[in-house]
Amino acid sequence: MLRLIHGNDEFTIANSLKSYLEALGPPELRAPNVTVFEAPNAPMGEVFAAAKISPFLTDRRAVVVKGMLSPFETRGAKVRPDWESFGDRIADEAMQIVNDLIFVENEGLRLTSGPQSLVLDEDQIVDDLHQRSDLRRERGIAVDIRAAEDFGIAG
Repeated sequence: MLRLIHGNDEFTIANSLKSYLEALGPPELRAPNVTVFEAPNAPMGEVFAAAKISPFLTDRRAVVVKGMLSPFETRGAKVRPDWESFGDRIADEAMQIVNDLIFVENEGLRLTSGPQSLVLDEDQIVDDLHQRSDLRRERGIAVDIRAAEDFGIAG
C-alpha cells in the first residue's frame, strides 16, 4: 500500500507515522521490519527493493521515505535524477509492492505535479477536526463509489 502523510504540523505527522509503525507489532518485531530513507540520499532503486522484501515474522513491513516528494512541488527544486522517473516506475511496479510504502513530507503538498495520481491512500493532515472528518467522509464515499464501479455494482 502506498501512503502519504504530509502537512505543516510535525507533531501530528510524527504521531501518525508512529501509530502506523506500532501497528506492525511489538518493538522487537518492528525493528527488522522498518526501513527509513531520508532525502536527498534515498536512491529510488533501494526504496523499491526494500518495499518488495518479505516481512520477518510479521504479516507486513514498512518502508518510510522522508522528504522525497516535496521537490516535485517546488518550481526550480532539484529532483534526484533517479527519482525523475518515479511516476513511471511506481505505475509499473505498484502491484509488486507487498509492504507499506509511506512517504512523509513535513509540508503540505498540493500534488499538482509529479506522482499525485499514484498515491493510493493519502492521509491529509488538517488543523480542524471537523474538516478532517468531512474530508475522510468525502474520501470514503468517493472510494466506495470508485470501488463499486470497478466491480460493476454501482447503482
